Amino acid sequence: MKSFAQLGRYFFAIPFCVFGIQYFLYGHYAGGLSPLPPWAPGGAAGAYLIGAFLVIAAVSVLANWNARLFAVLLGLVYLLCVLLFHSQHFSEIIYNGRERTRALEPLSLSGAAFVLAGRSPSTAATASGIAARLACFFLGLMFFLWTVLLHAPRVVTHLNNGDEWSSAFVALAMAGASILLLPSFSERT
Repeated sequence: MKSFAQLGRYFFAIPFCVFGIQYFLYGHYAGGLSPLPPWAPGGAAGAYLIGAFLVIAAVSVLANWNARLFAVLLGLVYLLCVLLFHSQHFSEIIYNGRERTRALEPLSLSGAAFVLAGRSPSTAATASGIAARLACFFLGLMFFLWTVLLHAPRVVTHLNNGDEWSSAFVALAMAGASILLLPSFSERT
């Protein structure tokens, strides 16, 4: 189970590093690139700032250096972006699938970051059950297969489309978050 948790940590953190690099490459907020919507204030300076934060947070989670702190910060930044920016266009979130995805992906990544932050030896055995472990495993497998079978071919055929890259790495992060949950459930039924 420990190797699954490490794999989950990698799957979860690497996409945030990619998102940060994308902010540096674009130099502005871009549609489909979480956590900020393209119309958020801040311009190039804001894009570089969020990019730097995402890279630093990802590296710290990967290196397990202040990982809990940076996971909490990731969760807070993503949650605040949803509450302060995306929710301003609430009717678009309800009626427009693209805007709904752009708001709910950061919200789910926020929750996953909080899960990572909450993982510690003292809380790892608070839940039990084979069904819960299987659910986490198959959810992680589903997101991983989406990454490989759905998103990877789209990225390969649309190399210059940042939305395709972002979608692929969101799916990979969700696979990682699901796998991270596996050790949270003890082996007792």
